[in-house]
Amino acid sequence: MAFTLQIRQKKLFGKTVLDIPSLAHACGFCYGSNNDFYILQENEQANGTAVFYHPEHIGRGIFFDGSRAREGYYEISYNIPTTRAEITDFARLAGEIEKRLGKAEMYCVEEERVFTGRELEQGIEELNRYDVQKFDADHILIPPMTKEDLENLAEKLRGKGRFA
Repeated sequence: MAFTLQIRQKKLFGKTVLDIPSLAHACGFCYGSNNDFYILQENEQANGTAVFYHPEHIGRGIFFDGSRAREGYYEISYNIPTTRAEITDFARLAGEIEKRLGKAEMYCVEEERVFTGRELEQGIEELNRYDVQKFDADHILIPPMTKEDLENLAEKLRGKGRFA
């Protein structure tokens, strides 16, 4: 599952073509492209697409599709579940794209609604809730924990007979 934004530039003539390396640099990200074996090839892009990630807190990556840039259309998405930091990075990337395009519309495919860059920045907590709600209930989502937190959790579960 993913959270996907379709970003359309509202300008009629002279659509802006975004440059992946400068976009990554402006956001403090690294980027790459997956090869045939889904191994990330750093500093590479494929047909206007790339995966952005923050080198200090790598999550699952933010997919960027600029293959239809000449039409003023971009798409960015992140996979669910992901980290809070990556959701913040996603909002930063959307804001940078919006700033570079000027007048733009951001449409969320999954929620079937339009967002502004400001709404994304202000709604990071809501996006985190969306991330957890949309995650399949057959899986267990474990938030980042310290060693002490994990030991305490294991002790509680032992007391309830869940661990031998």
